[in-house]
Amino acid sequence: MKIRELHPDIERYLLEDCYCPHEIYSFDGFYYQLFYEDQDCVKLGELVTENKQGSIIASIALPNHATEGNHEVVLFFINAGVVVDALRYDATENNIEHTKFILNSGVEAFNKSGRKFDEYIPGNTAKSLAQILSIADAIIID
Repeated sequence: MKIRELHPDIERYLLEDCYCPHEIYSFDGFYYQLFYEDQDCVKLGELVTENKQGSIIASIALPNHATEGNHEVVLFFINAGVVVDALRYDATENNIEHTKFILNSGVEAFNKSGRKFDEYIPGNTAKSLAQILSIADAIIID
């Protein structure tokens, strides 16, 4: 399956609504990876809100010619048929299980569960941020 096949509005979102085209950020809001509409993925599932106006589509994006590294879980947030946001994180076994839990039980249940997401290399994000901050007096996020 291709990323564009997850939802009819994803291609527009990736081209027009990402901070820069194709950028999807991680939890920290600092690091991003590029994802493309023709990139292969596996759909994990979809969580539809009670009022059926919103949903979260979860997938595992597979690396391709335009991306580097490992598989990533990519969530697309939809409101009234329009993709309004996206988030990515490492597709570790732990994170895939957490994503399935969210799809089956909801975000609130996940928050109450005490579960934690992890990284392919534990502590890598914190280490990278510390290195950046060690050479910069400030970071401006637009």
